[in-house]
Amino acid sequence: MISNELLEKATGRRVNIVFEDGSKWENVTSYEYYPKEDEDEEPMLLFGEIAVVPSEVKVLEIL
Repeated sequence: MISNELLEKATGRRVNIVFEDGSKWENVTSYEYYPKEDEDEEPMLLFGEIAVVPSEVKVLEIL
């Protein structure tokens, strides 16, 4: 799991992502960051219509 700060820094940038399940995205652009709205939620980083949360991500590399 990555930090929320790293997730926020990746907003609007090109990134490589390795997910906890082993799948990878390379050289993709994040579009928007949504902070968590309450204690039960996680912040999200949007890639088009796909939302990624920190608990799904093993490695996030900002290019």
